[in-house]
Amino acid sequence: PRVYDGVRGGILAEEMGSGKTLICLSLILASKDLPTEAPDLYQGGRPPVRHRVASLADMAASCATRHAAPWKPFFQVSKDLDYAHCIAALQRNPGYYLRPLPDVRRGARRASEFPQKPKMIYLSSATVIVVPSNLLLQWRQEIAKHTDGLKVLVLAAGDAPVPRPRDLLDYDILLFSQSKFEKIVKTEGGIDESLSSVHFKRCIVDE
Repeated sequence: PRVYDGVRGGILAEEMGSGKTLICLSLILASKDLPTEAPDLYQGGRPPVRHRVASLADMAASCATRHAAPWKPFFQVSKDLDYAHCIAALQRNPGYYLRPLPDVRRGARRASEFPQKPKMIYLSSATVIVVPSNLLLQWRQEIAKHTDGLKVLVLAAGDAPVPRPRDLLDYDILLFSQSKFEKIVKTEGGIDESLSSVHFKRCIVDE
């Protein structure tokens, strides 16, 4: 079975001052309204079962977001019509997939050591950017200078917690200082629960 869902990546090795940051911001702007798809490994499972009957709008919106339908460009083109009700339904029902339970290891002392249900992973179109602390201000200035309409969450050194997973879905960019990101990893013994519950579009690591 496939373990990785078509991993893509590379190194942008242009000379200093040739616009590497601008290239990254251009990519983010070009794809900010395109939803992130669930990995092939987790597609095609059973459809979700609601505890109670929802409205037709909510069920249609849930189906659209789970299958990564690009709905934002459609509503931007159709500005003459009022789609507030549809947009609200789509925002109430963010896309997600369920990550199955891990295989229980032999010799495990008790089943309670493992989660009892699959973990819900939200689909986000945001980009995570991790930069050295001395470049954080430069990235913030470049974003403000060359982009318009992007929602940016800056997570620098300090004790401010990472927002809840559903709140992270409102952002286009999560800009981390390297020290803040390393602190989260060391404190949590891994990745923060909020971050591990979101499938981001991409990750950019500067320097």
